[in-house]
Amino acid sequence: MELQRQRANDEAERKRQESMAGQTRFYEELLKHSLPRMGHDPIEFPSYFASVDNSFSLYEVPSQLQSKLLIPMHNERSKFVGETS
Repeated sequence: MELQRQRANDEAERKRQESMAGQTRFYEELLKHSLPRMGHDPIEFPSYFASVDNSFSLYEVPSQLQSKLLIPMHNERSKFVGETS
């Protein structure tokens, strides 16, 4: 019985990790200290996005998660612009 309960728990954990929310949490934790915060100077934006793209490639972040992971790294002005458009 204990083995069956452990297998059920393992299966539930696997399904949770494979879900979009589970994957997002996994990559958020993985990239927490790797992704830079967006600066306020527009001149820095190309190098910022190049750095982010390199991190996503290095950690093989799925494309459907990249925008979700990038939003918290934006500066306040870019967050505001995104909400009004």
